[in-house]
Amino acid sequence: MNSRQRFLDIAHFNRPGDIYIGKHFQWFWNDTLKRWVNEGAPATILNERGGRSLDEFFGFDRMEKMPLFNDLVSFGKHADGPYILPVLPFFEKIIIKDEKTRQVYINEEGVTVRIDKEDANAMPQWLEYPVKDKKTWEIYKKRLDPNEPARFPAYWKDYIRCTKGRDYPIGLYAGSLFGFPRAWMGLEPLVIAMYDNPLLVEDMMEYCMYFFMEFYKKVLPEVDVDYVYFWEDMAYKTGPLISPAFMKKFMVPRYKKMTDYIRSHNIDIIMIDNDGNIDEMIPVWLESGINAPYPLEVAADVDAVKIRKKYGKDIILIGNIDKRALIKGNDAIDKELDYKIPYLISTGGYFPQVDHSVPPQVSYENWLYYLKKLRSYAQ
Repeated sequence: MNSRQRFLDIAHFNRPGDIYIGKHFQWFWNDTLKRWVNEGAPATILNERGGRSLDEFFGFDRMEKMPLFNDLVSFGKHADGPYILPVLPFFEKIIIKDEKTRQVYINEEGVTVRIDKEDANAMPQWLEYPVKDKKTWEIYKKRLDPNEPARFPAYWKDYIRCTKGRDYPIGLYAGSLFGFPRAWMGLEPLVIAMYDNPLLVEDMMEYCMYFFMEFYKKVLPEVDVDYVYFWEDMAYKTGPLISPAFMKKFMVPRYKKMTDYIRSHNIDIIMIDNDGNIDEMIPVWLESGINAPYPLEVAADVDAVKIRKKYGKDIILIGNIDKRALIKGNDAIDKELDYKIPYLISTGGYFPQVDHSVPPQVSYENWLYYLKKLRSYAQ
């Protein structure tokens, strides 16, 4: 059985007891990989932050993301977030202040950020955002034309041809309704605007839906996609950043339009990357047609076993392996995996993933032990 069929069977609860360690779900800090090279891993895992050499060395199951937004990340040389915002043309990068340890600059999306030059793992500080009101939104929106030809790589037709008859799953980035407006306005101004200027927020979300729907219409009739993945990050340790009531009013109708179109192309694995405690959001996502949340952060009190028992086969689960257990060592790894993995793989519809990027505090020895232990559960 090839990788693609195994992935689909597990996602559809048709292959209980199997483990699929998909490359899409394996995230690492670059400093983690550097540490592992110093501790005996081959230097090739550092090539392009890992690339195929990392996947092949650790034996990850092959999964591929479509070369659209990920190519833009490389092209824009962007490192301030998980996805480059889809602005074209890019803003000119302007360095405002360059000190010994810190730098302040306007990035390719027009956001003013401060970075720590001595700590590559430190999150940047976002100081000022380009969208402040209706006027600045209309100006910014001019860079968000979904029909800009440069959004597709020059080899797009060849890529379509190469996907025919493949033996591995392919995923399409499906977009965001909250994450992008937050990145354009900033969290605090956005949530204030939800009350003071709801028409602006609604217009931004409507445009996000339009933008990505245009991509769906170009891509899904051409490529036999196996799964899609949204990105939102609209929760923190104890709960959502916005209310479920707001989600139902402003987001669910738009999610539904997006997921209905996606499902019309026989795609029923619809993921969402959302950190933090997502317990209150799960029923809203299910209502929206989104059925596969990840990475299910343990530090935010998310428990995949409890979620499975509550929602059964209505939900596909991805992640929930506590990164802190990998730091502590073998006994902690055994305890973490023994509690979750036998039950979750026996029910099906589960893909293992550390509950975010593997941090540099995890030793190479602990990582290898974790992988060996994880694979030992497969039937």
